[in-house]
Amino acid sequence: PTVMGFVGDSLCRNGFLRLRSESLALSAAALRLCFLVFAALRHRLKFQLSAFLGIIKTTDFISYEHKEAALDCVLQLCRLPAFWTDLFVNYDCHLFCPDDAAALVAMLAQHAFAEDGRLLTTHVTALEALLAVGREIVHHGDGAAAVGVPGLPPANTLGNVREK
Repeated sequence: PTVMGFVGDSLCRNGFLRLRSESLALSAAALRLCFLVFAALRHRLKFQLSAFLGIIKTTDFISYEHKEAALDCVLQLCRLPAFWTDLFVNYDCHLFCPDDAAALVAMLAQHAFAEDGRLLTTHVTALEALLAVGREIVHHGDGAAAVGVPGLPPANTLGNVREK
């Protein structure tokens, strides 16, 4: 077995299982592991990144602290250079992949606004992640190819890729 096979299979699978742990320390360690793996290898672990985002989007967290740690991990991912561009081009523009970028923005928007008028840390963290999305859109919204993503077409043609 290769190292990439181990990381892509065993390490990610066991990390994903620990995300739902009742222990906050174990869950936070699994989130940190997932962040480090996807920060370095997201171009090679597309299926695993999609699965991770699906877990984050659909999990009913055990406690407020678990939810806060998961949103902080998403915020850290959002701050990575070209993360949103990669996510949009590799998933939302692909015919056979889920709309991970759109679903993640919807999840962040849901968590960004307080329903009862109390502003909590999770609201601020989700709003910061949405602002990171906006910053990347503004940064790459002039139609030029994104920095760090070789072969990315101009922004005005990305929408047409999905329609075809």
